[in-house]
Amino acid sequence: PWGIAVVRGSQTLVPGEAVLRGVLVVSEYGGRRAQVLTLAGVPLQVLTFGSCLGGMCVSGERVWVVDQGAHKVHVLEEKF
Repeated sequence: PWGIAVVRGSQTLVPGEAVLRGVLVVSEYGGRRAQVLTLAGVPLQVLTFGSCLGGMCVSGERVWVVDQGAHKVHVLEEKF
C-alpha cells in the first residue's frame, strides 16, 4: 500500500518499505531514491536512482526494489 512519510523535512510518496537486519529501507516514487533509516527514522544512507521507484520486498539478505521508470528491479544488499 502507498503511504506518506516525512523524509528529510518534506512529504514524499513511499510505495515500498522493508525491514532488514534492524534497519528500515524505504523507496520513494517522486524522490527517485531509496533511503536506509534506523527504526527511529534517523537517515543512515541515501541511494539515488534515475527514475521513479515502486514497491519492494525482502528475500534473504537482499532488498528487491521495483524501478517503475526504467522497467527493472534493483537488488540491494549490504556491503561490508
